[in-house]
Amino acid sequence: MSLNRFELLTATAGELLQSTELQKVVESVCDKVMEHLECHVFFNFLIDEQAGKLRLNASAGVPEEEARRIEWLDFGVAVCGCAARDAQRIVAEHIPTSPDERTELVKSYGVKAYCCHPLIGPGGKVIGTLSFGTMSRETFSESDVALMKAVSDQVSTAMVRMRNERDVLKLSEDMAARNVELEEVNLELEAFIYSVSHDLRAPLRTMSSFAGFLGEDYSERLDDQARDYLSRIIRSSAKMSRLIEDLLDLSSLSRRELRRAETDITALASSIASALREDDPERTVEVLIEEGLTASSDPSLMESVFSNLLGNAWKFTSKTPNGRIEVGMIREISPIGLTRPVYFVKDNGPGFDPRYAEKMFQPFHRLHTENEFEGTGIGLAIVERIIRRHNGRVWAEGEVGKGATVYFTLG
Repeated sequence: MSLNRFELLTATAGELLQSTELQKVVESVCDKVMEHLECHVFFNFLIDEQAGKLRLNASAGVPEEEARRIEWLDFGVAVCGCAARDAQRIVAEHIPTSPDERTELVKSYGVKAYCCHPLIGPGGKVIGTLSFGTMSRETFSESDVALMKAVSDQVSTAMVRMRNERDVLKLSEDMAARNVELEEVNLELEAFIYSVSHDLRAPLRTMSSFAGFLGEDYSERLDDQARDYLSRIIRSSAKMSRLIEDLLDLSSLSRRELRRAETDITALASSIASALREDDPERTVEVLIEEGLTASSDPSLMESVFSNLLGNAWKFTSKTPNGRIEVGMIREISPIGLTRPVYFVKDNGPGFDPRYAEKMFQPFHRLHTENEFEGTGIGLAIVERIIRRHNGRVWAEGEVGKGATVYFTLG
C-alpha cells in the first residue's frame, strides 16, 4: 500500500474513532476517499430493522431531490439492495455496456464503475452498505477495491461503537429515570408506613392499656375463658406493637447513611448473647463465638444484624435439648481470585426445607408456624436489607431436623 493511502486510512480511522455524529463523519470520510480514488458518487445505506428496508444515511454526487427519491431501498433492489441481501461485495464494471439490471440506477447517474461493500456488524450481521462510483473510468484496480474495503470495515466498526455507546447512554438514562421513580415510590411507601404506624400506635396503646386494666381490676369477676380471651388480646397487641416497630426499622434502612468503621464482631455478638441469657435465664445454651472477628461495617447496623440472627438462633433452639449456637468466619475465593471473609451464625435448631431458603429473607415469609415459634417475619428481611446496603450478600443453608446456618459477606 502506498504511503498516501496508508496516511488516508490512518486519518479516516482517527476521525471515525473520535466522532459521535454518524452521518457527518461518514460524509467527511467518504469525501476523502472519493478525492483519492477519483470517484464522483458514494452512498451509505443503513438497515432499518423496523421498516425491513435500507435507508439512505449519507450520500454525495447526486442532487438532493434524487437522494430523497432513493431514501428507501428494498432488499434485492439495485446493487446496494443485493449486496445487503447477500452480504457480499459487488464490483460492477463497464456499466455503460453491461446487461446487469442491478446497475440501471447508478447507470442513470453516469456512473461507469461501481463498488458496493456490505457493512458487517457483530455476529456477521449486515448493518448497511457503503459504495463508491466513478464516471471517469470503467474499472477499479485491486488496490482501489482494497482501499474501499478497508474504509468500509472502519465505518462498520465506528457504527457499531456509536450504536453501542448510544444504547449504553439510553440504558443509563432509563436507569436514572427508573431510579428517580423508584426513589419517589420508596419515599411514598416510607411515608405511608410511617403514617399508618403512627395512626395505629395510639389505638393499639389504648387497647393494650384497657385490656391490662380489665385483667388487674376485674380478674376475679371473669371466668377462665374470659381471662383467656383477655390474655390473647394483650399478646396480640404486643405482637402488633413489635410488628410496627419492625416495619419502621425496615423502612428507615434505605434513608440511613452508611458509616463504615472497623467493627469488633466478637465483642458485638458476645454482648448480644449476654443480653439473651439475661432475658431468658432458665435456658441453657452453648454459645461459641470465634475470637478476633472484625469487619469493616456500620457498627449500629451490624448490631441489628446480629441481634436478629442471634435472636433467631436463640428462639429456634428453644425446643432443642443441648442448644448450641456458633458465630464465626470462613474464607471463600471470589470470582476474581481473591479471598474474602464470610461471617456465619449457626444453630442446631429444627432447620428448614432447603427448597425455601431464598424465601426466608422476604418480609412476612415464615418457615415455621407461630404456634411453633413466635415472630413477626421481618427480622431476616432487615438483615438482608442491611447486608445489601453493605454491597454484600446473605444466604442460608439447612436441613429439616439438622439446624440452620446464615452466611453473609460485607462487600
